[in-house]
Amino acid sequence: MNLKITMFDVTLVSDNLTGRLPIEMSNLTSIRFINISSNLFTGELEAFDVYNNNFSRRLPVEFAKLKNLKILYFGGLQQNELSGRIPASLSRVSTLRQLLIGYSNSYEGGIPPEFDSLKSLQLLDLSSCNLTGEVSASLGNLKMLHTLFLQINSLTGEIPPELSGLVSLMSLGLSHNNLTGRIPEAFSELKNLTLLNLFCNRLAGPLPPFIGDLPNLEVLKIWGNLATN
Repeated sequence: MNLKITMFDVTLVSDNLTGRLPIEMSNLTSIRFINISSNLFTGELEAFDVYNNNFSRRLPVEFAKLKNLKILYFGGLQQNELSGRIPASLSRVSTLRQLLIGYSNSYEGGIPPEFDSLKSLQLLDLSSCNLTGEVSASLGNLKMLHTLFLQINSLTGEIPPELSGLVSLMSLGLSHNNLTGRIPEAFSELKNLTLLNLFCNRLAGPLPPFIGDLPNLEVLKIWGNLATN
């Protein structure tokens, strides 16, 4: 007999529990509250993945206390509905390598400029989560970043040339925003770029000649702009 249990609240406080947290806890897809404080668990939490669940309200600021966290996935194509501002305190988790907290969430405001201190970050995906304001020029300080996805938001202003400082960048997605101006000439420095998606913005001007000189570029999408020949 297969017995399916739906659990919303797990409280295991001061039970002298030891060992590591069981991997099977990832099957608790309906969980809303977990409290395992005052036990003797071992190990360090390095990944927190709740992609495609039904979480709502705000992204907890307490994640900033997880000093060994490397992966935080809080997105989802249809399910999660987080709101409020993206906590700037996440910038204190210096070990973060992958941060995916977009998709179906609906935040207030833009990208915290403090994120430029996430020096170990390799993937930043804030797609489709109601971001406003300008693309933060300080993101150009993330030298380890290979993927930056900010598409399907309401970002405005020009693409900051400072993003050319992303020397490891391979994939850049800025499509479906309200970006204006031209493709920065400084992007000629993005020698590792394989994918550049800028379609459905309000970019103008001719296609820069350096685009044809990017040695690894495989995908270029710029339709739906105001570009001229």
